[in-house]
Amino acid sequence: MHFSILDTQIDDTLEETIFDWYKDGAPLSDENSSTLTVSETGLYSVEVTISENCSTSDEILVEFYVPEEVENLPTLNSCDNFEIDGDAIFDLTNQNQNIIDQLSSNEFTISYYESEEDAINDVNIIIDPISYDNSTPFSQTIFTRIVPDSNPTCFSTSSFLIETISPPDVIVPTALEECDDDYDGIVSYFNLSEKTDEILNGQSGIIVSYHETIEDAENNANAIIDLYTNTTADNQTLHVRLEDNETGCAATTTLDLIVNAIPEIITPPILEVCDANYDGITDIDLSSLDATILNGQTGISVTYYETQEDADNATNVLPTDYQNSNPNTQELIVRLEDDVTGCYSTTTQAIIVNIPGVIEVADYELCDYTNPGDLTEVFDITTKDDEIINGQNVSLSYFTSFSDSQDNINALSTAALTNYSNTSSASETIFIRLEQNETGCLSFGSFNVTVNPLPNVIENTDLVQCDIDDVQD
Repeated sequence: MHFSILDTQIDDTLEETIFDWYKDGAPLSDENSSTLTVSETGLYSVEVTISENCSTSDEILVEFYVPEEVENLPTLNSCDNFEIDGDAIFDLTNQNQNIIDQLSSNEFTISYYESEEDAINDVNIIIDPISYDNSTPFSQTIFTRIVPDSNPTCFSTSSFLIETISPPDVIVPTALEECDDDYDGIVSYFNLSEKTDEILNGQSGIIVSYHETIEDAENNANAIIDLYTNTTADNQTLHVRLEDNETGCAATTTLDLIVNAIPEIITPPILEVCDANYDGITDIDLSSLDATILNGQTGISVTYYETQEDADNATNVLPTDYQNSNPNTQELIVRLEDDVTGCYSTTTQAIIVNIPGVIEVADYELCDYTNPGDLTEVFDITTKDDEIINGQNVSLSYFTSFSDSQDNINALSTAALTNYSNTSSASETIFIRLEQNETGCLSFGSFNVTVNPLPNVIENTDLVQCDIDDVQD
C-alpha cells in the first residue's frame, strides 16, 4: 500500500490552533492535526486558524504512481564463436523492445547492470550495452532499471539471462593430398569439397566454407569456391569455417594441403634386342630395364603398358616376360608409382628387335684325290666366306663344336681354315658364328666338309673273237 504524509509545518501544540482538512472539497472528519496521512489520489486542502485574525490555507494535488513491473524477459543469446570458452559479445539493447512491450508507453529510460543492487542504486551502469562482453562464462543474469521519463523517482527493476550458444563442433581433418604434375609443388586441382563430409563429422545444418586466412574465415570473406591452386609449394594450410544455419554461430578449423612429389623420370636408352626366328618378335625380360629407369630411386614400383591410357589407369599391365606385339619396333609406356603415396609418372621405353645375320651355305665336298682311299683331304674353308657373308655387315667365325661357337672360344684361325684337314671322319661339321657388326646380334649355323671316295676302277681285258665264216666283216 502506498501512502504520503502532508505536513503544514505549523505547531499543533497551541490549543487555539485549528486544522481543517478537505479531500476534493469534502471535509475530512477527525483530522485536526498539522499533518495528514493520505493513501488515495485527490486534491487535498487545509485551512489553519491560529487566532481570530490569523488564518492560512493551502492545497495540493496528490497522485500515487505505481511503478510498472516487467517480468519474464526472454533470454538473450550470442555465439561463443571460434573458442568455446563461454565468452561472447551481447547487444543488450535487443531487450529494449521486449521491455517496452510490457509498459504503458515508450517514454521510459532503460539501462543495464551486472547486479540488482547496482540497478536499484543506479551505479556501475553498463556503459556499452550494444557490445557487452559477459563477465560470467556461458550463462549470466543481467539487471535492468526502468525509469519513466515523467516520474524518474518511480522506477522498477527486472532481470533476464544472457547465454552463449556453442558453435559447431570441429575436428582437424586429415590432410588433402594430391600428386604433383610438373615437379614444382603446385597443382591446380585441389577439390576441397572432398573434405566436407569428414569435417562435418556427422553434423547437419552446417555450412562449410574454405578460406586462405584465419581473418577471412572468421569474417566469412573470400570463400574459395572452385578447384583450388595452392600458393605455397608442397604444403599449405587453409582455414575452414563451419557456420550453423539456424544460429549463425561459427567455428574454425584448419585443413592441410599436401602436394606429393611424383617419381623422377628419365628417357631410358632404346632397348635393342635380337630376334630369334627372323619374324621381328622376341621375348624380352622387362624387369631387366627397372634399374636404369629408376635411376637410383627407391620405394618406387615400375610397371609396363602398351598404351598411355592403360598406364594412367594401371590396367592391362604387361607381364615381366614380355613378347613384343609389333614386329621389329615397339614403344612401351612405363609407370613409376610411389609405394607410399600412389603418385606416379610415366615415361617411354623404345624397343628395337634387330634381325640377326642370315646363314645360307652349302656343304663343302672334295674328292679323295690325295692318297685315294684315306678319305682325307685339305679344305680351304675361307672359300665359304663370301657365300656365307653374302654382302651382310657381319663378322664370321668358324668352330669345330657348337658349344665353342656359342661361347666364342677356340675359333679356327685363318691358318687353320685355309689348311683344314678332316681327321676324324670322311664328313665333319664346321660350326658358324655370325655377328652383326652394328647390333651384335648372333646367328649360328653349320655345314659339312665331306671327302667323297673316288669310284672303283676295273682293269679292262681284251675281247678276242674268231672269224669263223671267212668273211672279214
